[in-house]
Amino acid sequence: MRSFAPAVGVAEDPVCGSGNTAVAACLIHTGSMGKDGFQYIARQGTQVGRDGQVSISVDGAKIRVGGYAVTCVEGKLRID
Repeated sequence: MRSFAPAVGVAEDPVCGSGNTAVAACLIHTGSMGKDGFQYIARQGTQVGRDGQVSISVDGAKIRVGGYAVTCVEGKLRID
């Protein structure tokens, strides 16, 4: 799972937790992984010098994502 957003200055997100969570949701939706739950570890970013991993575990319809993160951007969102 890769995430690219060059229009906002992100050439590549080396490890994408939200993308891997979407993959897990798709696997649940299609019934591809059975009903007993599953887990996997995605390792990404090695080729761009930013090696990392994210763990995904699924229990029923509950998806958990875990790993370590580095804050690259901070900001505030104003909703009127």
